[in-house]
Amino acid sequence: MLADSLSAELDAVRNLLGTKQSEAEALGSLWTSFRQRKEQLLKAVEDIEEHADHQSFKEPGLHALQQRLRFFNQLEDELQSHQHEEQWLRDKGSKLAHRDAELAGEVLREISLLETTWEDTKQLITERQEQCNVLIELMKEYQLLKTSISGVIESTEPFVDISSVLKDHEETRRSLTKHEGVKIEMASRQHEVDRFSGKGKQLMMELKKIPECNAETMKKDMETLVDQWLDVSLTSGGDATRVQRINSKKTEILSASSFNNN
Repeated sequence: MLADSLSAELDAVRNLLGTKQSEAEALGSLWTSFRQRKEQLLKAVEDIEEHADHQSFKEPGLHALQQRLRFFNQLEDELQSHQHEEQWLRDKGSKLAHRDAELAGEVLREISLLETTWEDTKQLITERQEQCNVLIELMKEYQLLKTSISGVIESTEPFVDISSVLKDHEETRRSLTKHEGVKIEMASRQHEVDRFSGKGKQLMMELKKIPECNAETMKKDMETLVDQWLDVSLTSGGDATRVQRINSKKTEILSASSFNNN
C-alpha cells in the first residue's frame, strides 16, 4: 500500500513537472514570437516615419502639392494596414505580463516603445496632410488671382501713338476714353492685387516650413506680376495726361485758326 501511495505521488509530481515544463515552453515560445513580431512592426513603422519626415519638395506648384498630399495619404493607409498586427502585439503583451511577473516590466516597455513610435508617426503624417491642405487652398486662390490680374494686364491694348493723336481729333477722343476705361478697370481690381500679394506672402511663409523647398521661383513670379501691374497703372495715367494736354493744345490751335479765317 505504501509503495502504491509513493508511486502515485511520484506520478503526480512528474505530471506537475511536465505541466510546468510545458507551460514554460509555451511561455518561452510566445515571448519569442512576441519579440520577433514587435521588431518587425517597429521597423515598418519607423520606415514610414522616415519617409514622412524626409519627403522632399523642391518646386512648388498646385499639381506638385496634390501629389505630395496623395503621398502622405498613402503613408497613412500603409500605417493603418499594420493596425491588426499592432493590436495582436497589445493583446499578447498583456497576456505575457499577466502570466509572468518577471517578464511584465520588459513587455510593458516594449509595448510602450511601439505605441510611442506609432503615435508619433501618425501625428507626423497628420501634420503633413494638414500642411498640404493649407498650401493647396492657398495655391488655388493665388493662381485664380494671378489669372484674373494677368487677364486685366493683357487686355490693355498698346497705348495710343501720340503722332496719330496730333492728326486725328476722333483718335484723341477714343484714346481718352480707352485710357479712362483702363484706369477705372485697374482701380476696381486693385483689391485683387492686394489679395494676390497677401496670398503670395502667406505661401512663402508656409513653403519655408518645408525643408529644401525652393520658393524663389514663386517669389519672382509674384513680384514680376505686381511690377507689371504697377507699370501699366503708371503708364495709363501718364499717357492719359499727355493725351489730354495734346487735345487741349489742338483745341487752342483750331480755335485760333478759325478766328483768323474769320
